Amino acid sequence: MKLALLLLAACVPRASSLDSLASDESPAPTAPHAGQSAADAVAVVVLEPIGSSTVRGTIVLDSHPGATHVHGTITGLPPGAYFFGKRDDCALHAADAESERSAKVSYFIGVRASSDGTARIDDTSQYMFLAGPASIIGAIFVVRPDVDGAQPIACGRLTQR
Repeated sequence: MKLALLLLAACVPRASSLDSLASDESPAPTAPHAGQSAADAVAVVVLEPIGSSTVRGTIVLDSHPGATHVHGTITGLPPGAYFFGKRDDCALHAADAESERSAKVSYFIGVRASSDGTARIDDTSQYMFLAGPASIIGAIFVVRPDVDGAQPIACGRLTQR
């Protein structure tokens, strides 16, 4: 029982990472520095609409020992099923050295928008890293309907915070 509670506690987002998103000023992107481990790294995807879409969102990735916690909110969605995930490029962001470096890492998660057009993400990945040679900083993430062949309706680039 104590082990299960300990594991759940590791998935709770740190208030400091969410506080920086709530302010009007975005902190300058930084890489881990001396005394800061990869486990302290935080990165953010700010999703912007593509075309006539009204979809927006902010997804936070927090490194924890052995895993990365992925959490946030997407708004402006018609109710229904969608995918949020990593992709090589999108209409707003071309593939580049940063997105190509992380091309071997795949991540997609199904999300469901409620009647108010909001979808929440709360997931953990053992395969996405925010520091080191396997870092996915610079990767492009998209939202698309859960339909075969559907094109992205929002996208953003993962940036270090």
